[in-house]
Amino acid sequence: MTFKPPLLFITRLAVFVAASLSCVAAQAAPQGESFAVTGERVVTAIPQGWKLAWMMGTPAGGFMAEYIPAADNIDTWHGGYLAIARFPYPSAKVMQEFKDKKVHPAEVAQAQLQDALRNSCGDKFEAMPRGLNQLGDLLFSVSGGYCPHMGTTAPFGEGSFVAFIEGKEFLHKVQYSWRPASTKEQDQNKPWGIGKDKSVQYLEAMKASTLCDGSYKACSANYR
Repeated sequence: MTFKPPLLFITRLAVFVAASLSCVAAQAAPQGESFAVTGERVVTAIPQGWKLAWMMGTPAGGFMAEYIPAADNIDTWHGGYLAIARFPYPSAKVMQEFKDKKVHPAEVAQAQLQDALRNSCGDKFEAMPRGLNQLGDLLFSVSGGYCPHMGTTAPFGEGSFVAFIEGKEFLHKVQYSWRPASTKEQDQNKPWGIGKDKSVQYLEAMKASTLCDGSYKACSANYR
């Protein structure tokens, strides 16, 4: 049976999910000012040599931070892309609906995300299987997809691995994206346009992500 999530939850996610996926909207955006994040947040390794290129949201609420290689531009990147985001949970009533239907917010977010990617790409979208995994004491929903052509910005396609992580106070997202540089690179790395070494690197980095509470000194992630 297909579960259709409540509209309220979809609406609460929509602004950040749509904005953080370059696959969904490959449009130029001015660089956002960085700010220190407080409270529960993801601790994940930023690839060496990458820079914070864009940030939006509020320090204590929902936010999104985007990273790309230092030599790249956020509008035309090709060396890789990392997005870290945090979303407020919906009301207790909506959360109870999820519990009653035995679904998790991370599952709902992942399903809506794949729908957005598919709508953006069309019939050629290559969806990855969705999985729900318990890693340590954290619940991860991991999936992604690949679109073989994303206009002039990504003429040889763009793909993403996306993990939604359920925290106590927020739903968190870690996303790695890539763009093949040529038809040859695209064809050599079917069906998702990414080589084995790079895919392992991204997936292992996502799996190693943890959450921390801002009240603890051990919480070093601030995304600036």
